[in-house]
Amino acid sequence: MRNVAPDTDIFVIFDLYSCLGGVYRLGVFSLTANTTVMTLSTHQVILALGTNVEATASMARMQQLLRSLYPSVRFTPSLTSAAVGIVAPPFTNSLAVLLTTDDYVTLNQRLKAVETQLGSTRADRRAGHVVADVDVLSYDGVHYHASDWERDYIRCLLPQLPQLPAVP
Repeated sequence: MRNVAPDTDIFVIFDLYSCLGGVYRLGVFSLTANTTVMTLSTHQVILALGTNVEATASMARMQQLLRSLYPSVRFTPSLTSAAVGIVAPPFTNSLAVLLTTDDYVTLNQRLKAVETQLGSTRADRRAGHVVADVDVLSYDGVHYHASDWERDYIRCLLPQLPQLPAVP
């Protein structure tokens, strides 16, 4: 943060550049005298997505909700894999990459809200029915869910992960 000199007008423009050449205008703010300015950090995130209930429709809804929250998000193709650690029908999986100004905790809360909004419940998960599962695999290069990185579908999809522009 920094202090702005008195009687100074500042316009702050938040733009997010997509890998497809588009620009998403996140906001324009005008600040005046004695305003403290906080700069937002942009974070690069890799997500793992999975479903085994009405997989094609559930994956499409999951991706659409993520697009509405994070316009920069890009997805790998989906593939089918066997359930790991539970007795359940096969899963459809995909990876996503995005840029966000959310801190890790906020991002995780928003992703769990996506799961809930799509109808994912703990009871269904215990029964092996996963409508939506969205996990943070990487946040600014820090890996989470260590065992997931060893799964075949993750290893197969990682090279297919779309590139995002460099974080400013």
